Amino acid sequence: MNIKIEALRVFAAVADHGNISIAANALGRTPSAVSMTLKQLEKSLGGSLFEGERKHQLTELGRFTREVATVQLTSYSRAIDAIKAFARNATG
Repeated sequence: MNIKIEALRVFAAVADHGNISIAANALGRTPSAVSMTLKQLEKSLGGSLFEGERKHQLTELGRFTREVATVQLTSYSRAIDAIKAFARNATG
């Protein structure tokens, strides 16, 4: 199953905020949508990202995923910024 960049973004927000409701608010999504995205990501990865139900402590897989996600999200953001800058210069 493909893992979408948005799933990594949702995971990172929950990891940063330590709470699904706060992360959902920051993302402009419902807590149930955030929870569902996390469950799908964990299923795709084959393991739990958080210890327990409170989502405030990462598992070993969660810590590794957070490190990799940070790099990928930063790279993705830079790539989109570069494409937009090119488009402005190429068309404007």
